[in-house]
Amino acid sequence: MGFSLNDAVFAIYLILAVLALLLAIPSSLFALGLTPTPPFMQAIGPWRPVIAGGVALLSFLFLLIRYLQFVFHPAALTIWGKLSFRIHLVVIVAVLIEFWLELRRGKNLPPPRLEVRW
Repeated sequence: MGFSLNDAVFAIYLILAVLALLLAIPSSLFALGLTPTPPFMQAIGPWRPVIAGGVALLSFLFLLIRYLQFVFHPAALTIWGKLSFRIHLVVIVAVLIEFWLELRRGKNLPPPRLEVRW
């Protein structure tokens, strides 16, 4: 769809979304300790999720442009378009939370705790 409709905004979104995915997979593998972290990645430190999230945020901005065009246009957006917008929004929030947790870990603060009382 992105390359067949002469839609440059959606094509840029697809390219950036794939690039964000390719950056997020090694970033999460290094964060979980499943693979050894190379020295150049250790130098980046807590900014690793920001780099992957920045590309995801940039692709989200292109998706937001397309989403707003459908909101103000009489043609309806499909359920898959709405679902992808919402999932992408959740990914952006998750990246911000991951960056916050990395900063807390760097300062040797305890992990956040959520307590629910009945």
